[in-house]
Amino acid sequence: MGQFRRTGNVQPKRQGDYRQSILLQHTAWLLERIEGKGDLTLAEIRQSLSQKGVRVGITTLWRFFDVTALILKSHAHPEAGS
Repeated sequence: MGQFRRTGNVQPKRQGDYRQSILLQHTAWLLERIEGKGDLTLAEIRQSLSQKGVRVGITTLWRFFDVTALILKSHAHPEAGS
């Protein structure tokens, strides 16, 4: 109803649009940071990113590392499952 009052348009807006992670452009830096000190918490990584001017939430970091770990595992040792 708010959209109709503002614009007079009743057509639904697009939902569920995919957005690439803001962290993709920082992948190399993040992976180097993890390799250098593997016991970092997400909060510590978030703080380091904040110092670089990148503001993200813990959930964004978790999703990024979850997807990145899957990609790295599938490409690092393709023969591991054989």
